[in-house]
Amino acid sequence: MLRKQTVKDKRTEPFLRTNQVLSVTTNGMVNSVTKSVRLPKRLLTILLCLHGTMQLGHAAQPLPDVSAVMPSIFKIHAVTYRYDHEQPWQAGGSTAGSGSAFYIGDGMLLTCGHVVADAISLELQPHGSSDRHPAQVLYMGYDADLAILELEDPTVLEDLEPLELEDQVSELGDEVFAIGFPMGGTRLSLTRGIVSRIDHAYYAFSAADRRLVMQIDAAINPGNSGGPVVNRDNRVVGVAFQGIMRGQGLGYAVPTPVIRHFLEDVQNPPYHGAPKIYLQTFELRNTTLRSKLGLETPGDGVAISAVSPLCVSVDYLYPGDVLLRVEDTPVQQDGTISLEGNNLPFEELVERKQWGETVRMEVLRAGEKQEIAFTLKPEPHPFLFRRTYDQPPEYFITGGLAFVPISRNQVMTLGNASSESLIPVFYYFQRAMFDPDVAHRRQLITLSSILPHPVNAYSDRFKHQIIQKVNDQEILALDDMRIAMQNPIDGYHIFVFDAMQMPLLLDAETLAVADAEIQQRYGITQPYIIHDNTLAETIETQLQIIDTQLDIIEQEQE
Repeated sequence: MLRKQTVKDKRTEPFLRTNQVLSVTTNGMVNSVTKSVRLPKRLLTILLCLHGTMQLGHAAQPLPDVSAVMPSIFKIHAVTYRYDHEQPWQAGGSTAGSGSAFYIGDGMLLTCGHVVADAISLELQPHGSSDRHPAQVLYMGYDADLAILELEDPTVLEDLEPLELEDQVSELGDEVFAIGFPMGGTRLSLTRGIVSRIDHAYYAFSAADRRLVMQIDAAINPGNSGGPVVNRDNRVVGVAFQGIMRGQGLGYAVPTPVIRHFLEDVQNPPYHGAPKIYLQTFELRNTTLRSKLGLETPGDGVAISAVSPLCVSVDYLYPGDVLLRVEDTPVQQDGTISLEGNNLPFEELVERKQWGETVRMEVLRAGEKQEIAFTLKPEPHPFLFRRTYDQPPEYFITGGLAFVPISRNQVMTLGNASSESLIPVFYYFQRAMFDPDVAHRRQLITLSSILPHPVNAYSDRFKHQIIQKVNDQEILALDDMRIAMQNPIDGYHIFVFDAMQMPLLLDAETLAVADAEIQQRYGITQPYIIHDNTLAETIETQLQIIDTQLDIIEQEQE
């Protein structure tokens, strides 16, 4: 029996071109169910008059036949384990959630990264079936909020038609349809809307990356994430991935350029992500400044005010340069470009390339135009501060002092606290990638918590400060803490912090006894977790892979 769902009265339907709630049967038929609504007489008269006026125009198009794509869409049942980043030595907790995924061919299903991140159990349920099939994550794109899954039993996908990507980026006003399994039901939901904006926006999953997004005036609800957004030809134009706070009936979809970049990237694992060049720019709206810089054409060019010392572009771009063109596309005075009918940040042209490719730019430097080009390579950048998943947080505890690397996960536990002691953490969180004094460090280590014990009495002044040295050894990463603690000086462990002239001292002999007491008192089963795969090692591996790829390309060209 068809489960009925209430929608708006037929008499108001012409005004509800979007966000229609529909029920979809297992054979692909789309039905709407009407319900009589008792309205005040005056309001009813107005609505009927408007309805008659609307009938003079074009009638709403019928809904597309989605029966061809429905079998290729799955509901995800996920159990995730969330780590405790405020007290990383404590166990976290598990939660159950759901999402959507769709078949893209070669045994792979596409979904959103945030649906399956930290998953300890994944099951996929085909449309129209009660069966659940174990699955696992094959690739994860943390910057793009995308993931590829594979089923343990690939025969489930036999006879399924993969959904295909649309060749062109959707245009404003294009009609689209979001299909998925929103929370509160076990059946497919189809929501109609239009593309209302193409923009750059933060992806909530990483909370650090700005990527291309497609805004649609069709609601994206929990559970929809990972489902396809299709056009009338049933071709995928996006992946539903996040809603908009205080934006009723609006949602975001990952558009095709980001999807294609992700799918091309994973063909040469590991996944590298979109190239980034870390610049700060200054809008050139001031006519006096433009004249001083030697700009003749009004409106063109954006000034570069800072370049990260850890970015590959540091050897090619300099503060004071005026960026005029990227890949032959003019850069406007606010740093945007005109691309596919939309105004977007110039970084979009960089992000559409893969690591290992070359980017070309034109700059105005000291009054002269210069053409520059450089290869995009993953930089050993320790301060990206992207949210991390799928691995326990790092920490090191000694004498009740809990040291952690500054990270977005850790900062999010601090909230909007205004304590002066948090200033060092927030400063480096915002500015570390542009601060040359810390460019040689692989991590920035802060004293995040103090577990009270007589051995660490009166040490509150050092909380949230950035550690510089321990026992005369410079601390460049968390593992340096563990090594330095093996070499006390004159019977003391000496902690030197960046912004503190007085060091923190702990008695080495007392500390050995206190550590055992502290671990038992606070339930610490592991005094430290330090990842073996450091960022520097990961980046070095990526660089080697890209160098190999470049050698192959050069040999083919020869």
